[in-house]
Amino acid sequence: EFGFVGPKGASAVLECNRSTYEIYDLVGKAGSYSFRGRNGGKFWKVEADNTITLLGDAPLDFHIEFRGHSVMCIVAPNGQYIKAAQNGGFTVTGGNAISSSTLWEY
Repeated sequence: EFGFVGPKGASAVLECNRSTYEIYDLVGKAGSYSFRGRNGGKFWKVEADNTITLLGDAPLDFHIEFRGHSVMCIVAPNGQYIKAAQNGGFTVTGGNAISSSTLWEY
């Protein structure tokens, strides 16, 4: 609903509502997945404020729930959905309720 996901400027903080896309490697392991950036090979990391950055040295286990022909929800290690916001927010504050802000197109 809110554009592509990518780093905010020169920072490692990820945000949505971007006009251009980034490519991430999806690394699978026994039913869970981690996301790795192509530049530098860092993984998605959930910070204390629930933002997601590209600062992880080790993979985190995310789960993917397919919800339609081309949409999915991403469940973070804390059990909450990744949520998009119109202002670019890309956080793990979506709770466990599916909404348009927790659905991601692929």
